[in-house]
Amino acid sequence: MSLYWRVTLWLARCAALVLSLLAVLTFCDVLARYLFSKSFSFTVEATELGMGLIVYLGVGLITHEKGHVAVDFVTIRLPQVAQALLETLVNLLALAYLTFLVWRLFLR
Repeated sequence: MSLYWRVTLWLARCAALVLSLLAVLTFCDVLARYLFSKSFSFTVEATELGMGLIVYLGVGLITHEKGHVAVDFVTIRLPQVAQALLETLVNLLALAYLTFLVWRLFLR
């Protein structure tokens, strides 16, 4: 198993853990609301951050497995070299975009 695959799998497991924690938090919040007529004050913010983590921690696994939805009716007609260059460009743009989002989320 390569290092890249291990890191990707670790990130996916972190996303699964965050999802589990969000499920427990939501369950406890609903339970507290119905039993004590008071809910947690931080549930909305924790859910927003948790959902962001779930999405961006799972991106590595999906990218590694090439699991994104792709429409290739144009790119399939390109030569292999052009397809490889286009795929590299798209991956670099995705990396730049995700880096920007992580930076902005960190500042928040």
